Amino acid sequence: MKKSLDVDKQCAAKILKYIANIRNCLDHEKVISYESLEDSISTRFAVTQLITNIYELTKHMQIETLDSLTDFNKIRLRTTRQIASHDYGSIDFKLVFAICTRLTSEAVKEELSDFVKEDDDGNDKQD
Repeated sequence: MKKSLDVDKQCAAKILKYIANIRNCLDHEKVISYESLEDSISTRFAVTQLITNIYELTKHMQIETLDSLTDFNKIRLRTTRQIASHDYGSIDFKLVFAICTRLTSEAVKEELSDFVKEDDDGNDKQD
């Protein structure tokens, strides 16, 4: 179980880095709406790839862990990943922008950060 928890924490830490990359992409190109995302070809390719990377990491995590990450788990990563990988021409950028907004929310980042910092007994590690 400890090894699985370690893998989950490693995945969550990588997810946090991908989330930071999404935020950086949006900020760099001044993407503030789904329309501006749709207009920025490089940003839309980048964020859809990052969402795909995040989804792929979740496949290595335990269901129990994902269920405990309630804010993160509500995000429809699988749907966006499927569309981005198999039908790029019909991506709904409203959905992609909404997912980017939810992923980069403080609630999700804090939830993932807290999980990464927990010790094996579920307590916050002291810094």
